[in-house]
Amino acid sequence: MSMNINISQQFGLKKVDSTNVVKRISLFNTSTSFSYNFLSDAQKFSDINSSLNANPSSWLSVSVSLTHTLYSNGSTQPNGLFLRSANMNSSVRWKFNIPFASANSSDTSENEVRDCSINISHYLSKNIESGPITHWIKYDIKTFITPNWRIDYNYYYDVENSKKISDEFHLWRDLHCWEILFIWVPSGVRAGYYFKINVKEIPEIKIEKTSGNVRWR
Repeated sequence: MSMNINISQQFGLKKVDSTNVVKRISLFNTSTSFSYNFLSDAQKFSDINSSLNANPSSWLSVSVSLTHTLYSNGSTQPNGLFLRSANMNSSVRWKFNIPFASANSSDTSENEVRDCSINISHYLSKNIESGPITHWIKYDIKTFITPNWRIDYNYYYDVENSKKISDEFHLWRDLHCWEILFIWVPSGVRAGYYFKINVKEIPEIKIEKTSGNVRWR
């Protein structure tokens, strides 16, 4: 028989504007959980897992998680609060539009607008007991160069070992009822390329070719 305990909290602000309208601003959420085993002869308390999640703006998110134990050096009874592992994950996102002049009109109000984005993700993890550190950063860029041509690029870097893990280019072309996708991985275990042309409404109708270990879902 065991008992599970979970404590969650939300932190925020209330802001009153000039028209007396109350606006709620969320700052961050926290959560702590653990369990207690009544039938265990030793170490009745489980690890204590804590997390903090913050989205202070639409373009930034941060999360932190910690794992603690109440036991050390093989102790069977609680003798302190000891950190076992820590993780931090953050991401920054920018979204923007690129207007392109319409090929069928000189009126700027009829510009064709395409959505583009830049994402930067960061991850850091440390296991206190065994020692290894996982630390990486990843970039994702998606942008149109014409209304029908889009280029995607992502770069994955191992900060802890100071080396590139992977990077790849995606080139996409709209052909009205058809579409073309070309992926190129310059180096690494997946080095190679993938090419596909398919019907938009029926993706199963396609022609594709690949080289190396490049695959597409």
